Amino acid sequence: MDGNPVFPRPPLRSWLCSLSDELGALIDDATDGSKAAIKQRDAKVVEVRDALRATSSYVRVMCNGDAVKLSTSGFPLRKVPTPVTVVEVPKNLVAKRTSCSGEVKLRWGRTLGARMFRVERSEVDPASGQAVWTSIGFISHQHFYAKELTPTPRIGSA
Repeated sequence: MDGNPVFPRPPLRSWLCSLSDELGALIDDATDGSKAAIKQRDAKVVEVRDALRATSSYVRVMCNGDAVKLSTSGFPLRKVPTPVTVVEVPKNLVAKRTSCSGEVKLRWGRTLGARMFRVERSEVDPASGQAVWTSIGFISHQHFYAKELTPTPRIGSA
């Protein structure tokens, strides 16, 4: 970030340089060294991690989401953002009965790009081709209690 106008006064710059030197020396000491040397190295790793986290927060604030500015920071982007163009139907739907008559707990898997889910039901079996779907809820999480359902008798019961 030296000389970069996007980052005029990076905090902790001199501290990061000294931390880097200290960590290098502690790594050398800890290699085939004593338990005390390993503990010192591990403590320094935590200190370096905290300093890097603070510096990366400064970079994020200064760049305000601008990928071009971020690319000049020395911190590589972990993932290039791509828009989600199609949101799939949730997979792995599981329905479990609850202790309340006429109620079922529904759960489903994660769906890339989904922020809200519309839960629907049909009075007839969808496989019949005669299903008419009715919305029964809009939620932002991956589980839902469907209530006020009409229980059907079990096959083979009197």
